[in-house]
Amino acid sequence: MEAHKNGNPVTPKESTANEKESAASKFTVKAIIAEPIQLVFFIFLVFIILILVPFTYVSYYYIKKSMAEAPPGYDFPKVSDFRASIVVACVFASL
Repeated sequence: MEAHKNGNPVTPKESTANEKESAASKFTVKAIIAEPIQLVFFIFLVFIILILVPFTYVSYYYIKKSMAEAPPGYDFPKVSDFRASIVVACVFASL
């Protein structure tokens, strides 16, 4: 059984609490940016998230505008129209 610094034994409840604290401290921003490669990945993550928001907004606006300016009688493709492509993509992704 483990012991505290003062020599008293550590109870299982205290041991679990210490493990949770150490696991939680590994995932702080300070711990992530301590390693250079982790810092690079963190910067890429922030960059991607910052780009994703305006890209999604502009894409939504473009689709709305395209639907409004579509020629009469034109039907935009639906997800069900791409069923074969989705199935083949899933097969190749599982290889």
